[in-house]
Amino acid sequence: MIKAIHINTIILFWGLISVVSCGKDDVSPSSEGTENIQESQTETVVTISNGDQREYIVYTPSTYDEKNEHPLVFQLHGSSGNGEKFYTISGWNALAEQYNFIAVYPTSYIYDLRLNGCGNDLVTKWNNYNLPKEVCPTETLRDDTAFFNQILDELINAYSIDESRIYMAGFSNGSGMVSRLAVELSDRITAVGGLAGFFPEDTIYAPKRIRPLHLMLGTTDEKIAYRTIFQDTIPLDFQQLFTDPTLRGITQTYIKTFDLDPNYSVTDSTEYTLTATFEGNSGEPDHLMKFTIWKDLGHFFPNPDDRDGAADVLWKFFERY
Repeated sequence: MIKAIHINTIILFWGLISVVSCGKDDVSPSSEGTENIQESQTETVVTISNGDQREYIVYTPSTYDEKNEHPLVFQLHGSSGNGEKFYTISGWNALAEQYNFIAVYPTSYIYDLRLNGCGNDLVTKWNNYNLPKEVCPTETLRDDTAFFNQILDELINAYSIDESRIYMAGFSNGSGMVSRLAVELSDRITAVGGLAGFFPEDTIYAPKRIRPLHLMLGTTDEKIAYRTIFQDTIPLDFQQLFTDPTLRGITQTYIKTFDLDPNYSVTDSTEYTLTATFEGNSGEPDHLMKFTIWKDLGHFFPNPDDRDGAADVLWKFFERY
């Protein structure tokens, strides 16, 4: 169990770190890559953001060298999750060891939600663009963009960070949050990717600059499929997928917000995935969005040991930029 620490009181511990699963609903456990982990550092930082006590976990690989600058990857959890859970299940630590980057796992604020009646449903949530309609009237929304700005300042002060290689990944509510950060924090981050969480449909936002994105969705995601005309299983076919008003509307939000050509090409597909690439109207090589459909994937962050998981796919996308 990872112990919390107060900022300016740094407790470091060293030892063998392995990626294990704490629940099959979230991920298939994987041991791939863990055999090479020799000595790594995990630090849990408690900081104050806008008067609130907030927390994030920093995983520094054994290959870390303060003389060299290192990429930085954030993984944002979904509703009711926390940073420790995704530190444990996501597979990012093994990738950090392999590719020599720092992985960060923040925890969101806790809100009272309307879903089960106000006063009965306290849940961790990121303040993405969907949250205002989900919280009870008495709640005050926290400025999570300011929180991430603060985390970045703290990490850059404490570690040797390559500020041209800062990546944001997220799952579910956290995926919706990284989309918001692609708008509001795009002057500081390099690329974003998320699974099972999106912008609201048929809206438009104004990013500070346009960054590459990678969106992902499982065909059997029960949290999203029920909102579509397909009900149970989203088709592994983009022509069919975009006949649904909700999925088409969500995609249109990204197309308009990030100035993308609505015509797409099917690229980078595998036995388990189908990917559409939307090129940016500027023609610049980093002006694009990938949208991947995962065959038979429900609402969880996959980390199987027999093929690439979500973290693997996102890192392959990130490392291009």
